[in-house]
Amino acid sequence: MGRQVEAHRDAGGVSKRGREIATGIAAYALAIAGLVALVQLGSPWWVVLPIAFLAWTATDIFARPLILPERTPDPPARDAGDLMVTVTDWGPRRIDVLKAVRAEDGGARELSVLSDVMHRGDALIVRTGLSEAAAHDVVALLERQGATVTVR
Repeated sequence: MGRQVEAHRDAGGVSKRGREIATGIAAYALAIAGLVALVQLGSPWWVVLPIAFLAWTATDIFARPLILPERTPDPPARDAGDLMVTVTDWGPRRIDVLKAVRAEDGGARELSVLSDVMHRGDALIVRTGLSEAAAHDVVALLERQGATVTVR
């Protein structure tokens, strides 16, 4: 576990997430400092107000994702084991199978990647490390949507 933590830190010992948060805070601070400078220079309110709005909006658009990244939902909790569930044929209701795969992996994989795999008709590993009962649940979910599934 120590290696994983170290892999996400740069040469200065700062984590990637810490750098993102610092960048976002610096962007907000820079916008506020610019507005304070405009007010101190004696700019009229009708000049400062639109600039303030644009600065805040731009900072919010670019800095908010750095500070508060979008949270992907967690995959459903399943019992641990050594089985792997794979979709081998997507069946006639491909979109329903795709939705079930997305629900099962908690949105961890990009929709475009899953869609490309589906349209090519390639096999897709849905979950690994499942117990027999958990694998049976996943298989039942996917087969209800029309997929052909294998368990190894």
